[in-house]
Amino acid sequence: EVGAGCGVVGFLAARLGAKSVTFTDYLPGLLRNLDQSIALNEHSCPDTKLQVRHLEWLSAVPGLSTPARPMGDGSCSPFADAVAAEATNRGLPPGERFSLILGSDVCYEDPL
Repeated sequence: EVGAGCGVVGFLAARLGAKSVTFTDYLPGLLRNLDQSIALNEHSCPDTKLQVRHLEWLSAVPGLSTPARPMGDGSCSPFADAVAAEATNRGLPPGERFSLILGSDVCYEDPL
């Protein structure tokens, strides 16, 4: 799930029978929330492998990018170092492939 937020779409996929669900988002706080959501909900989908990964999807696709905007993508925020650490420690493995990609909160912007 791209832009997982709290993971509703990914948990629905798991409940509908997905064998594996990878929740992705950008900011470290969202990744920690997803970790907690999995801990609270994994009992409802015991046959599904659930994992959380960091993904900045605009930079993950060659040729698809936008200029960084202050506070919009986290790169200019006080959390920039934490974002960089999450990208290093929790990024998707190189070559990771998925049979289905669901996008839920892919157009989020911080309020001005």
